[in-house]
Amino acid sequence: MSDRTCRRCGERWDAYGIQHGDMTADEAAKFNKGLGCPACEFGTKCTNCYGTGFEPVFTDWANMCKKCLGKHYMIYAWGQRSNRWHHAGRYVAPPEPALKMKRLDRFPNDYEDWIEDWKVRCPDCSGDPCHECNGTGKFVQTADATDPA
Repeated sequence: MSDRTCRRCGERWDAYGIQHGDMTADEAAKFNKGLGCPACEFGTKCTNCYGTGFEPVFTDWANMCKKCLGKHYMIYAWGQRSNRWHHAGRYVAPPEPALKMKRLDRFPNDYEDWIEDWKVRCPDCSGDPCHECNGTGKFVQTADATDPA
């Protein structure tokens, strides 16, 4: 049961989960101070477009980008040992520097030594600007996020 609400973006969270694995101790402390949650990246990322700046398209299957499935971003992984980029289990060309959005995680791996996950803007599609952030990808406080409903 989601019984806590992010004061920045309105995302619902379970109080037990906040203290037991849904967030790190630092994230839980920030959440409890009202500074945001991981969903809005603590008040830095638009929660409608996930920081891409484009309106997500999930319903128009015929016209949806087949590469990113309407999200306007993809997750790429970089392997330290192979020094190559991977996407969906295949080696791919490195993303253009302008398309890189954020390094999401870095973790050890038996084969590659280290793997880095990157959020990368889809090179094949663009869309309408996000209606909440006007295409900036930055967090915008909405009036209903602070309502206790």
